[in-house]
Amino acid sequence: MFFCIFTYHFLLASGGQYAGIWVITNFTFHFFIPLAVIINWFLFESKKMCSYKCIFYWMVYPVLYCIISIVRGYSMVFILISF
Repeated sequence: MFFCIFTYHFLLASGGQYAGIWVITNFTFHFFIPLAVIINWFLFESKKMCSYKCIFYWMVYPVLYCIISIVRGYSMVFILISF
């Protein structure tokens, strides 16, 4: 979550000219929600110790998502979309 906040703040926030709803969605998705998750964890979650085995279970989804995204990216034909 800290990675998401810092990446948005230092790399993405000043990189474009956003207006309207884009300002709200970028702030919400990249700053407010990660900050809310961190506060939720500190205030409401039980602080039981997890074994190192838990790390592998938590990493299954992000690793699969990354693999699927890379495979899908390589399999797509380049399409120029004009905004």
